[in-house]
Parts: sequence; C-alpha cells; structure tokens
Amino acid sequence: MAGLAQMVNDGYVMKDKTFTLGADIMLNDTLNWKNWGTTAPARTWKPIGMGSSFQGTFDGAGHVIGGVYINNSNSYQGLFGYVGSGGTIRNLGVVASYFVGSGSGGLVGYNSGSITNCYATGNVVGDVIGGLVGRNDGGSITNCYATGNVRGYSGLGGLVGRNDGGSITNCYATGNVVSESGDPMYVSGLVGLNAYKITNCYYDKETSGIDGNYGRTTTEMKRQVTYAGWDFENIWAIDATINDGYPYLLMREAPSSVRDAKKSDSRYGVRFKDNIVKDKLEIADVILPNDKAVEINVAIYDNTGNVVWSKTQRGKETVWDLTNSYGRIVANGSYLVIVEAKDKNGKSYWYSAKVVVKR
Repeated sequence: MAGLAQMVNDGYVMKDKTFTLGADIMLNDTLNWKNWGTTAPARTWKPIGMGSSFQGTFDGAGHVIGGVYINNSNSYQGLFGYVGSGGTIRNLGVVASYFVGSGSGGLVGYNSGSITNCYATGNVVGDVIGGLVGRNDGGSITNCYATGNVRGYSGLGGLVGRNDGGSITNCYATGNVVSESGDPMYVSGLVGLNAYKITNCYYDKETSGIDGNYGRTTTEMKRQVTYAGWDFENIWAIDATINDGYPYLLMREAPSSVRDAKKSDSRYGVRFKDNIVKDKLEIADVILPNDKAVEINVAIYDNTGNVVWSKTQRGKETVWDLTNSYGRIVANGSYLVIVEAKDKNGKSYWYSAKVVVKR
C-alpha cells in the first residue's frame, strides 16, 4: 500500500490500471485505536493521492484495511487523498482508523471518481469532513456506509462533509456528529453541506445526535423496510446479529450463497464438538443430504459482518484456534460460521451455524 501511495504521489496516476486487494491489511496495532486522539500509534499514513490524484481502480475484493492514522494540517486526507474523475474505489472497508485534517474522510478526502460498495468505521476530526468522504466534487458514492464519529466546527457529515455536483445513492451513516462551535449550520448526520443529488440515503438521528432531513430512529435504521429501493438480494443484507443490526454489504466470496446458506438443523449441516468454546472451535462434521463432504471452505464472521478467520481444506474436520487473521485472540461473543461443503462431484452445499466464544 505504501508503494502504491508513493507512485501515485510521484505523479503516476494509474489511469486504466486495476489493483485488487488479496488480503486484509493492518497498518498499525489497533488494540487502542479509539485513544489515538491522545496517544498516537507507531506509524502515520501518507494518503494515496496527495498532490496527484488516483485515477485507476482499487478493488478491495471484500477485504479491510485498518490502523490508518493521519494527524496533520494537510487538506483532503484519508486512506486515499484525491480520487480523480477516472478513479474507482470499490468493495473495500476501512476500519479502526483515525484521521485529523480539513477535508478528510474515513476512506477518501476528495472524490471526483466513483466509490461503490465501501464502508468506513474510523473517527474523523477537522472541518468539511465526513465519516466516509470529506468532499464529493462531481463524484458518485453508491451503496456505502460509515459508522465512525465526526468532530469539528463546520461542514460536518456522518457520511460526507460536502457534496458539490456529485451523487450519493443508497448510503447510510450512524456515527456521532459534533460541532465544537455549537452552530448546527452545515452539520448533518449524513451530508454537512449538500449542493446536489441524494437518493435513498439515511442516517441514525439518535446515534448522530442530530435530527433533520434523512434522519431515522435507531429502530427504523435496523429494519429492511426503511431502505426503499435498496438491493437486499445481491448487495445488502440485514441481520440483528451482524453489524449491530444495521445493513451490511455482501462483498465476500460467494456473498449470495452466504446469504442463502441454510441454517444447520438436526438432520443436515455443521456439527461442532462444542457450541460454546473457550480455547478452540472444532468442526467435527458436515452432514450433506446425499453424500459425504470431501472439501470444506469455512468463513467465520464477527457481529460487524467482517470475516475474522477462513480456511479451505480437504476433508470435513477443521479447528479454529480463536485467533483472527492477524493472530489476535478474538473477543468473547457470538460468531457466525458459514461452511461451503463440496461433495465428490463438486456440488456445493452451504450451511450456517452460530458458536459462542466464552473464555
């Protein structure tokens, strides 16, 4: 990532180039990321596109980048600084991050390109800032959300700080938005200053602390019926046990199969050695309707909808040592296990089951 930032910042705008993320990336230890406002982590991030815009395609492939830390006086910062009119960011989450700077966003500082199927959970501080994008200037933002907190003086939005001639469609925000000036002008749970088109977008007026246009109660935000015109077949899903009950994006491999996975029952599906575990989860068997499983693909989701662990192997037994992809022991709580089991003919069966980690 740092190499890409260096090349773009040196003037290689990557027009017509595509970069696909192959794994989750953590730029810092994120254990205490919520305290980065007072205690900085080891590494500071230099955005992709500072002094030169990114004009290629960056496909996160459903992965996340976390631990992004920026705290300086530069403008329009984020994981990406400037995304040009030919740039595309898609299928990416930015988590556990902290940004300080005018025009900053939890994903992109200044967007004139296309942002699709993305989300951000980091906190942002400054003016003309947003939980996802600082300023959207003629760009498009579609099927995205932000949950991070936003704090500054003016031009504050839970999703976007300022929207000039750009479109924002099928998006939402839940972060707390605070104006230190106490002036509610150009401060919103969704878009601080809007000069163009917003379609089918909402924000949580209870968690944001702001009541206004596009605002809905927390209860409404956790109901699928609220999101008129959204695609809950192929793009979005909603589950009370995932992402704190808010809609989440189906971006991982075979997302429609994950959504349609059958709940394991007494006849078929996943069999754990124990349903409540403290040191490891053992998948003892996967029972199929007509045959034996010869290969299984396992993905384990936390309650925010992120994959914390995955594995593919021959056979039907596997063991999870309760660590995530960064080697950290996961927190206590409920986890959703999705298993794709293949029979000897290559036919796939998808099953889901829940396990509780209680150490």
